[in-house]
Amino acid sequence: MGKIPSRGSDQFVLRFPTGMRDEIREVAERNGRSMNAEIIARLTETMETDNALANPSDATEALTPLVRTIRDEIATVYQRKFEKIEHLLTLILSQMAAGSLSETDRNELADALKGNARRDLGAEGDKE
Repeated sequence: MGKIPSRGSDQFVLRFPTGMRDEIREVAERNGRSMNAEIIARLTETMETDNALANPSDATEALTPLVRTIRDEIATVYQRKFEKIEHLLTLILSQMAAGSLSETDRNELADALKGNARRDLGAEGDKE
């Protein structure tokens, strides 16, 4: 088991600007840590970031798995959306083929699709 820092560890006295001690205490409570642990975590994170910036190849190597994970999650979300759209289009087409989709329904569907396309395209959709 790793050694837990104790009172025998290196110590350094800090003077905080007004209000910072309270802010650190609040953040530490939200994160379920002591003030000391919060300060150490913040310093460690900053130092790791500085080291990553000093060695871009290390940062790239460290970020590659994260980028892959994000890419895969985005692909999964879009795949689900496409499957849902495909399912809805199949239902609509089957209703149209059976003649059970009224002209009012067709017009509402067309309007809804146009509205969604404008929303999804943002300002570009309004330029038509």
